[in-house]
Amino acid sequence: MKRLRLFLGIACPPLAPVRKALQTLRASTIAQEGSLRAVRESNLHVTLMFIGALQADDLSGLVEHVQPVAESIPAFDMTLQGSGRFARCLWIGAHLPDAVMRHALTLPGHVREAGWPVDTRSLRPHLTLARFRERASTFADNWQAQHCKQYWGRVQVRHVHLFESRTGVDGPRYHIRHSFALRS
Repeated sequence: MKRLRLFLGIACPPLAPVRKALQTLRASTIAQEGSLRAVRESNLHVTLMFIGALQADDLSGLVEHVQPVAESIPAFDMTLQGSGRFARCLWIGAHLPDAVMRHALTLPGHVREAGWPVDTRSLRPHLTLARFRERASTFADNWQAQHCKQYWGRVQVRHVHLFESRTGVDGPRYHIRHSFALRS
């Protein structure tokens, strides 16, 4: 039986400043030597909750449990501002309204209630721009410091998506398996 690697998130269009940052990262010396890989524009998203591997047969049940929560979230504008890094990831900050964060924080409980495991890490909304190897650490620190206060733009959010991550030789590709319309 096929297992799907799933997460809930917000698709993010490649705004001009974000696109320029991706182009700059791709053109960097560190990227040319293979120590840094910029995210594909088609993969830009903000993760709300990582679900992990789920049997394909369980997909409709998962959708059924997430639907009421998604429908209760009001449509909103998301501000992209600042930058940061995790262990080997450069990102742009995604700022969601408090009411949306409260709803997003209830999602794991609904999924767990249905019997599926969920990631227990705290939610820190961000848009991943690039992943890097350890030797690119100084480059990442410098890039993050230069962009820590930058305003990247605003995105209207009208849907939350259930994404499937498919890994290939050229990196992951994310496919929308279901879209949940937010309350208008």
